[in-house]
Amino acid sequence: MSIPVAMTRSVVSGKNSVYTSSQTNTLTLDTLGFDYASIDVIYASQVSTSSVAQTLTLRQGDASNAVTETVTGFTGTLAPAAYAGQTVTSTMTVSRIEVDLRGKKRYIAVATSPNTDNTVVIAARLSRAEEGPYDATTKGVRLNTAG
Repeated sequence: MSIPVAMTRSVVSGKNSVYTSSQTNTLTLDTLGFDYASIDVIYASQVSTSSVAQTLTLRQGDASNAVTETVTGFTGTLAPAAYAGQTVTSTMTVSRIEVDLRGKKRYIAVATSPNTDNTVVIAARLSRAEEGPYDATTKGVRLNTAG
């Protein structure tokens, strides 16, 4: 029996890292064999009146070192660039980007630069795998349990 969440892989970037406004946190995903990605860009709480990020981009490419083409199909407030305009608050800000990977190139990269020095974590879950990752290592986690 296969539980749907068993067919996922988790990937994270920027653990415990503070980025300045001149730095970019980037997470590049190898999406081979997966149909969907749910990407959370998490900014620590800040006391500021500025927006949470200068930039938030979603790009694709055929090679992990050549992810330069903007992913299309996102519009208005759903466009990744629109998330950069969110106002910083005293609580964490989480921006979620849901991506249908079917028809996209193999590699997807999300990148963000904060407006002020801030801890930024990018966490993604790839799902609906053609072949399921079956242990913690291939799922991108330390511990995996199901019940």
